[in-house]
Amino acid sequence: MSTCPGARSDENATANHPVGNGCNPSKLAMAPTDIAPLYATVRPGAIYARSLELLGRVKTIDASVPTKSGLMLGLGETTAEIRQTLQDLLDVGCRMLTMGQYLQPSKDHLPVARFVPPAEFDQWQQTAFQMGFSEVASGPFVRSSYHAKELFTASKE
Repeated sequence: MSTCPGARSDENATANHPVGNGCNPSKLAMAPTDIAPLYATVRPGAIYARSLELLGRVKTIDASVPTKSGLMLGLGETTAEIRQTLQDLLDVGCRMLTMGQYLQPSKDHLPVARFVPPAEFDQWQQTAFQMGFSEVASGPFVRSSYHAKELFTASKE
């Protein structure tokens, strides 16, 4: 899986990204993956603001293009930080969201800070809907591509 260059630290990456420069997608899924304070640790070389900027750019080109993002929980984030991340996504026009449990892929990756109970994922789903997301998949086994087709199909209805 490749990383979207708009999220990388190259200051020209967003301006030169294909989105808006001849490549106008019919949908875009891009994951901030985690809250702003942990972003650089979780995604070395990536910049939180650039990820948001790219999601927002799609909406300025064509507001009807559905955008989706996802978060991993269990890395030490606070309730306030999660809520702020959701608001940041809404502020750039993102209306589809996945939230899942972070699982340490290898010993070289960050350890799990805590396992989030299923009931908390249910609460986050309700919070996300109340905040303005139109489609939300939230649970311990949800991944960024979780039921992606269904989320995009539902967003068109």
